[in-house]
Amino acid sequence: TIFLIFGELSPPSMLRGLLALDLAKANRISSIEVELQAISFASWSEGLGTSEERKVLSTTQVFFRAASSPSTRRSLSVDPGVSHYANESEQYQPPPPPPPPPPPEIEPALSPPAPIHVADDTSQR
Repeated sequence: TIFLIFGELSPPSMLRGLLALDLAKANRISSIEVELQAISFASWSEGLGTSEERKVLSTTQVFFRAASSPSTRRSLSVDPGVSHYANESEQYQPPPPPPPPPPPEIEPALSPPAPIHVADDTSQR
């Protein structure tokens, strides 16, 4: 893939961002979605009006969607300063590792019985 900006090669880049809503009062929010579109545009100086525009990418990211069932509680309302996560780093933490499997049960090994030696005392008497 070649990226050209003003006739020069440029490396690909990544789009990152932070979504923050500043609410003046409590509001009922059904969903928070962000739509991203990438459009390429090329124009040639050889002819009048010779250009091309293409939609390269179109995606929607859902950040919050309220439950569809009606609730008598105020669970769908969002107050100012309330975050969907308890803290900002919570959303980036990997899930905790699974607990280790229980140790296998060890069965005692059956050993063959030891041979019994009987001393013959009669020869020494």
